[in-house]
Amino acid sequence: MIFRGHRYKKILAISDLVKKNIVENYRVPASDIEVIYNGVDLEKFHPDNKLKYRSSTRERHGLSETDFVVLFVGSGFERKGVKYLIQAVEALPEPVSVLIVGKGPEEKFKNIVRRQRIVFCGPRKEIEKYYATSDLFVFPTIYEPSGMCILRPWQAGFPL
Repeated sequence: MIFRGHRYKKILAISDLVKKNIVENYRVPASDIEVIYNGVDLEKFHPDNKLKYRSSTRERHGLSETDFVVLFVGSGFERKGVKYLIQAVEALPEPVSVLIVGKGPEEKFKNIVRRQRIVFCGPRKEIEKYYATSDLFVFPTIYEPSGMCILRPWQAGFPL
């Protein structure tokens, strides 16, 4: 109703994809929409965090320093592709540990785990510690207009 009735002064979108979706689905002129991307706290998500948090966070989840740790961050596990992540790591010949941080129906996904170590950590406030403890960040989402979880690894020192 807001879009159809032109009951807005300006529309702010968090990505070009969101802007495109609004234009296509609601017939809003592109000139009525400004894109303002999310920002990232460069001190909170910094490569130096590996020295601060890696060991303690691994220890909390029963992981060793030599374990290869894959990180997933997101809520809405179906839309974010947790099933595909688990299927992919289960196909790997080498052992990996996966930390799944966020909210979703854990039981639904635990039944497809066979060989690899998958740790459902639940939602976490200090998410920077999980980026610091992992070796690889994965984002197997089916749809995500502009996820903060993809901006943070880059700031935490992961190459994109």
